[in-house]
Amino acid sequence: MIDFHTHTNNSLDCKRTLDELCEVAIRNGISGIAVTDHAETRYYHEHNVVNNMRNSIADVKKAKQKYNINIFQGIELGSPFYDPKKTKEYLSLCDYDVVLASNHCVPFEGDVHSFAAIDFSDMPRDIIEGLLDSYFDQMTEMAQKGDYDILCHITYPFRYINGRYGRNIDVMKYQSRIYDIFEILISRQKSLEINTASIGGRYKDFDCPCPDEYFIQKYYDIGGRLVTLGSDTHTHTVANGFDKVVPMLKKIGFDKITYFEKRKMFFEFI
Repeated sequence: MIDFHTHTNNSLDCKRTLDELCEVAIRNGISGIAVTDHAETRYYHEHNVVNNMRNSIADVKKAKQKYNINIFQGIELGSPFYDPKKTKEYLSLCDYDVVLASNHCVPFEGDVHSFAAIDFSDMPRDIIEGLLDSYFDQMTEMAQKGDYDILCHITYPFRYINGRYGRNIDVMKYQSRIYDIFEILISRQKSLEINTASIGGRYKDFDCPCPDEYFIQKYYDIGGRLVTLGSDTHTHTVANGFDKVVPMLKKIGFDKITYFEKRKMFFEFI
């Protein structure tokens, strides 16, 4: 099994080295990992993202010579629509195996903020719902126009809004927006990530994959067959929750998951 969404200390929110990540992957019996460090257009200068990605690329080259597991060079493009020029620069840094696309940020209070950094505890519901509308607008645009292989954690904001802050915003209000994104993925033959970071109680009331089983079933029902597993690990949780998600995928009807090498799609049977 391959974990196709992992982070190292070359991501702005992670302290774990690639050596540590590889050692955990080997202990957990994982056959491979994709190193997909953050490349956020929002933090281009603030966190010297280009230099971090160059370090990530160098670390992967070294690790491939050192460890007896498959190590794929990836990148997680964060909010690439905010600055296409910077996104193009990130993509030019090397010949990637896989490109992930995600959106962590929305315009808020005159700036652009990550959902992880916003305090939703006392925020009026109409403002929260407005931020979610903006999020799904951006996700739809990214799904339609982005240069990527895998679209990540579609229901990401609910980790924080419902999981961390317990606001109980009904995700079903956005089901038509999510279905629209599914249709785009299917038409463009892009892979849907089943993100397992929230399995195990890390986000309290959001103990499920992202998207959850209901939406994965709907994706399958409308013809979606391309899915990839990613733990989104920033700590020691390589392949977190895979043991729960794989049986669920089989029950729905999936018999394989996707992985990528030099941006070509391959399949691993489950």
